[in-house]
Amino acid sequence: MKVDVKKLSDYTVAADGTTISLGIIDATDGNVQLTMDVDQLGMLVMTLPGLIEKALRAKYRDATLRYCHPTGTYMVEQASDPNSLIVTMKTPDGFGVSFSMSRQQADVLGDALSLGAIETRKVLAS
Repeated sequence: MKVDVKKLSDYTVAADGTTISLGIIDATDGNVQLTMDVDQLGMLVMTLPGLIEKALRAKYRDATLRYCHPTGTYMVEQASDPNSLIVTMKTPDGFGVSFSMSRQQADVLGDALSLGAIETRKVLAS
């Protein structure tokens, strides 16, 4: 079944936190409810940035384009694993993403940030 999304209307999270539902208004102004468990939602969230990047590159024929968000705040926390940190970045409107990284990865990232824009990518190996 193909659904042409006109807009997202709402969302709900199950009381027990196991599923989410996205309300969608389709091209015919009909209401569609998309419900998935948290694992499926996680897979969707991980897939979307790559899809957006691929679409931008196809549309504009420019491999350097990125879909970027402005940084509002960031936080670095100790993870439950003493060898890992959690780095959370949020936009001014509250969209946030958290990453876990080793202290060694954090050192490499810190060095890259202090050098500013560089032509080559540093791989943060675990």
